[in-house]
Amino acid sequence: MTELESSEPHASRAVKALVAMQLLAVLAGALSFLFLSPSTARAQPGSLPLVEAIVWLLALGTGLWSANALLQGRIGVVELIYIDAAVLATACAALSLVEAHRVFKPLPMLLALAWVSRAWALGRLPKVSAWVLLLALASSLLGDVFLMLPDPYFLPGLLSFLLAHLAYLVLFRRGQAWFPNRAALALTLLLGIAVYGALWRHGLPAALRGPVAGYVLVITCMAAQALGRTASRQTSGSVLVGAGAVFFMASDSLLAFNKFVTPLPLAPLWVLSSYFLAQWLIVRGWLREPE
Repeated sequence: MTELESSEPHASRAVKALVAMQLLAVLAGALSFLFLSPSTARAQPGSLPLVEAIVWLLALGTGLWSANALLQGRIGVVELIYIDAAVLATACAALSLVEAHRVFKPLPMLLALAWVSRAWALGRLPKVSAWVLLLALASSLLGDVFLMLPDPYFLPGLLSFLLAHLAYLVLFRRGQAWFPNRAALALTLLLGIAVYGALWRHGLPAALRGPVAGYVLVITCMAAQALGRTASRQTSGSVLVGAGAVFFMASDSLLAFNKFVTPLPLAPLWVLSSYFLAQWLIVRGWLREPE
């Protein structure tokens, strides 16, 4: 097992017990899915609509994958619970289970904070890097909470994630020159300009044009710095961080298009799955190679 995983030995009793519980939960969900899926229920009362069936099938598949990954030592216990919480938050949002979504959505960032704090306590993360990474995750948690609330809280949510991206930008600068790959910088800036132009043309409110422009600039710089770091280092950890930055940019773009341009089919599924994947990849990659 790598240093970023659980202190439990590989396939210990505790790990096996947790995997068994996970597999039982997946089995129960699979049986319910088979009983209620459109293909078996033949559209009888109580059957799942096709969209719900797809969402739960993806959730069950992810649960099965994470259990197998833990058993093989490819992820740690905290990562398993993070993935479970992220899957439940995403599925509940996609299926409009509002109260359940409000319970599950903050959990992944709380778990990520615990994951990073433990790595710092064990001396696996330098103090400055730990504080900056914790700031990014705490700001993301605050943004998650704001974005669950009605529209007046959209701007505070935007500012919270702006702070998170600034923290990530500073973090990715450590031990690295500013924007070491000019092609990555040019590409992300062009994408940012294209996204902002589409938002402007489709009625971005005047009061949000300034804040959104600043947000787009910061997230594109964050992604450019992460990708430049990947191109410079070419290590597994830097690749994970770079991929996480790309998924973060994709998630925010999907969110903006869904809110200001046109409603997207199953928007919460795509927005949240890419967001939680982004955070997981960044934390996992950084803990693998903190400096």
